[in-house]
Amino acid sequence: VMIASPLNMARMVSIVANNGNLVSTRYLYGENANIIKCMEANNSDILREYMCAESEGHPATRNYAQSIGMGGKTGTPTRIISNRGNKNDGWYICFFNSKEGKLALALRIEQCGSSAVATRWINEVIMPALKDIGYVNY
Repeated sequence: VMIASPLNMARMVSIVANNGNLVSTRYLYGENANIIKCMEANNSDILREYMCAESEGHPATRNYAQSIGMGGKTGTPTRIISNRGNKNDGWYICFFNSKEGKLALALRIEQCGSSAVATRWINEVIMPALKDIGYVNY
């Protein structure tokens, strides 16, 4: 069982996207030694290649993978919610080249059924919004 917030996952993916270097955020001020130990540079290269291949092979992210270097991975964790049983959350964790450099993004949609919903949000809502504000160019 892994318990992590979307911010924890985005930080982990930023290490992958930035050649094993942890990029500081404005939300957390301490370094997480456990993540750093797990994501040494030699391991991040392997994971980055895997995540890029995943994005290139996924119909919803294939165009982004080719045009802005997107790498990502889906996930569908199950949570037990009191008095409501098990519910699935949809995750999509990714990194890509923006006009500002490499950007890591984590999206979690609670109780949506599967990661396919999160992937559709990335494809239909998030990436077009980032393009509209000039953050990415694909």
